[in-house]
Amino acid sequence: MSQTQLSRTPGTRTGPVKLDANENPWPPPPGVRRSIARAMAGATLHRYPSERATELRAALASYTGVPADRIVVGNGSDELISLALWALGPARRLGRAAEAVVVSPPTFQAYETVAEQLGLPVVRVPLGKDLLPDWPALAEAWAPSEAGSYRVMVLCRPNNPTGTVAPLEALEAFARRRPAGAPLLVDEAYAEFLPDNVLGLLSAGAGGPTGVFRTLSKAFGLAGLRVGYFLGTPDLVAALEAVRMPYNVSAPAQAAATVAVRAALDTGYVARNAAALGRERQRLARALRQLGLTAVPSAANFLLLDLGPAAGDVWRGLAERGVLVRRFSVAGLSSFLRVTVGLPAENRAFVQALAATLSGPGHGRAGAGLAGTARAAGEGE
Repeated sequence: MSQTQLSRTPGTRTGPVKLDANENPWPPPPGVRRSIARAMAGATLHRYPSERATELRAALASYTGVPADRIVVGNGSDELISLALWALGPARRLGRAAEAVVVSPPTFQAYETVAEQLGLPVVRVPLGKDLLPDWPALAEAWAPSEAGSYRVMVLCRPNNPTGTVAPLEALEAFARRRPAGAPLLVDEAYAEFLPDNVLGLLSAGAGGPTGVFRTLSKAFGLAGLRVGYFLGTPDLVAALEAVRMPYNVSAPAQAAATVAVRAALDTGYVARNAAALGRERQRLARALRQLGLTAVPSAANFLLLDLGPAAGDVWRGLAERGVLVRRFSVAGLSSFLRVTVGLPAENRAFVQALAATLSGPGHGRAGAGLAGTARAAGEGE
């Protein structure tokens, strides 16, 4: 049974415990939700939306400190990743098509998928020690094969699916040493979970074309809206605008996102949500250690577990018990499962299901007394 089929198969009377998509279990607070509902209800539906999402970009400029004319809004950051690689590839918006796209797996699969769909070669430089970027190998891969050409570097911080974080100083130094004219794209979908960010790379001293992907799907708790945004140096913003289709974000989505971004500034709800998820992640990691499992240290809203050859059986066992987590089929990740940090009750359900699965036939790893450990996950909430 595929993960898609399982996600449509309720594991309990109320449906599965869905911890497979890195969604935020906490929606915006009631007051913000009411404001969003009013804004969406008041959206003009018989006219096309703002072509460049003017009000939303103004709100995002206040939120990020980046001027509105350096921001592009999209239908989720997925669309913006596609637009960026289209602009730098077949559309030749920097004068010629990129020679290749450089990625550092394991990472977000969309980079490779989009590049391959566009006919762009992909150069893979695996993560190095502690699942962090191998800077010397990446620098070598970033160098074009001929003068006047360029390769696109795509990095994710925090990285998905590992949750590891490239040190900011190392990334900034790497960016400054880039080959002449080489674009750097950084995916910051999980930026709100970190105390720092890469927006300083967009300054005049960045060393070349630079762009950052952001989304309202994670810490904002608005995955259903499908709103993302791109912050970039002027050359990359112009490149994306040249290939972006008009009216790509609906009027209700623009209205809702504008309210949410303003609320993030006025009420701090996004920062509070991110902090609460961080505390819940720590509790979940402790419960897993009591089961004899060690997750990769994560700064995002998920944990990555190496379960060896049993990963597939454990995934199926969890699904049969009504808990959905992420399984991978790509090279290097077949032994791993990724679990989204959910509500305290959801995390307890996951640990209980995991304990039961591991203590079942063929899984002697967990030992006795697991039920009490499972109940301890998320205690105090």
